[in-house]
Amino acid sequence: MANESKNNGRLKLYLFTMEGELTPVECDCVKLSVADDKDGGFQGLYGIRFGHAKSVFALCPGKITATLDGKNVFSAKTGGGFALTDGKTVNVTVEKAEMITE
Repeated sequence: MANESKNNGRLKLYLFTMEGELTPVECDCVKLSVADDKDGGFQGLYGIRFGHAKSVFALCPGKITATLDGKNVFSAKTGGGFALTDGKTVNVTVEKAEMITE
């Protein structure tokens, strides 16, 4: 991909809560807790990398993690919400998020 060379194939993760926007995170992979389409409960983890097809995901309460070069650069426990990706960015909107330090 031509655009991949401009940003080294890295994503930008943007997290929005009722309190506002958290500082964007540069990463190469984002993992989200996605919801089941039947009852909104936990279905599993879904990973997003640079170049992912445009998609919208329903999120259930769970965990969001972002890694860069194999190292964890962001972790948060979140309530339910939505995530949207265009292959270059991942925008996550949740009611609340609690940062996890590991």
